[in-house]
Amino acid sequence: MNKRTKAYIFAAVFMGMMVLPRLLFIPLKDYVDTENYENRVYQEKPVLRVRGIKTYPGLYDAYFNDHLAFKNPLVAFVKLADIRVFGEVSSDAVLMGQDDWMFYKLKNENEDSLADYQGTNRYPEEKLECFARLLEQADHHLASRDIKLILYIVPNKEQVYSEYMPSSIKVVNEESKADRLFEYLRDHTDADVYYPLEEFKRAKDDWCQIYRKYDTHWNDMGAFLASQMVIRDIDNEKFGPESYMEYPIENRGSFSGDLAVMLNLQNYYDDDPFLKVGGYRDDITISMDYENERGTVTHYSSDVQDDTRKILICRDSFGVHMAEYFAKNYPDVTLLDYRTEDCGAAVMDRKPDVVVIEAAERYTDYMFGLLDQLAGI
Repeated sequence: MNKRTKAYIFAAVFMGMMVLPRLLFIPLKDYVDTENYENRVYQEKPVLRVRGIKTYPGLYDAYFNDHLAFKNPLVAFVKLADIRVFGEVSSDAVLMGQDDWMFYKLKNENEDSLADYQGTNRYPEEKLECFARLLEQADHHLASRDIKLILYIVPNKEQVYSEYMPSSIKVVNEESKADRLFEYLRDHTDADVYYPLEEFKRAKDDWCQIYRKYDTHWNDMGAFLASQMVIRDIDNEKFGPESYMEYPIENRGSFSGDLAVMLNLQNYYDDDPFLKVGGYRDDITISMDYENERGTVTHYSSDVQDDTRKILICRDSFGVHMAEYFAKNYPDVTLLDYRTEDCGAAVMDRKPDVVVIEAAERYTDYMFGLLDQLAGI
């Protein structure tokens, strides 16, 4: 075979690789996953104009890559190959752990889960003093209005299921930012503060799985465990393992999670058990009777007869799953996302009996602004 023939064959193969997928995509596009999982808007097809001739190639290249035929299956194949062959995956947000456990590693101004885990971002003394002062002021200010305040710091998944973290991620300081913060607040304030890392570790060893395998959050069992701790605090009752272990666990199927979605592998990692607490106050009927357009403010009512207290929960995404358990104990429960809503104004407007701040460990930086709001109302 001469060089010219080889060149023709090579050119034909190259053109086939460029054109054939587009041709096949036309009849198959309704059967192929084309969902955007990248949490950004795909590039629209640019219009060629004389004034924008210099930027057109780059814009078209971005458009072509975003709308590549069979993009999602191809991306999934490459990522699965990386995971199966090398045990890791290229992602800014997802870290592959052992036994296919996934962890969140995205870093920005207000969160850094890996630094939390490694203990490299602990608050300096002046930050601890500021946090304690704001918490004490908020606690006293709310107490003067006969409002109880509870700060509940939810441990990061990396801390609770550290045995599945990859060995390449080393712990630098055994005392993490949350460890140090909790100890300082416990010693320097009178506020009700929780960072139940040890309780969570015992529960996942002695009870059941409490965080989702392919997700950044806890599962329903973790939310129930946390809710029971706070509810018993509100009711001045003792909390112990019997508070949550007495209820049966129902397996209602399986699901994937937001980390798998970030990798576009939700169809491959979808075997995480969907566990649910059974028989918890089934005689109580609850309803979500209000939700704003963004889902950042919700209100729940229930037919609880033996309690009239109003509960306001300033929460992040973890707190959403706590709503039903609070509503089964109190007839008036409001949840606000403290990252977008004015919780201080909500206290003035709704006049709750209890304010619960649920803050994921990776979000404690938000607490400086939130506590300042509550201290200044």
